[in-house]
Amino acid sequence: MLGAGLELGTGQMMLGAGLMLCTGLMLGAGMRLGAGQMLGAGLMLGAGPMLGAGQMLGAGLELGTGQMMLGAGLMLGA
Repeated sequence: MLGAGLELGTGQMMLGAGLMLCTGLMLGAGMRLGAGQMLGAGLMLGAGPMLGAGQMLGAGLELGTGQMMLGAGLMLGA
């Protein structure tokens, strides 16, 4: 589903556009800052800074920025 919201975790607010698939995989218009993967909630694929109307706040560990971040959130949107 397409969602809208803010992603918190790195201490920064990131806006992005993406599509949530049934497989738990998230394909987006670009990578989040730090070029990391979202594990537990899905995998973020893309290239470039994300600017848009879709974003996912997910549960799980975020790896890729050299930091482990736990997140609990939800997908907002249609």
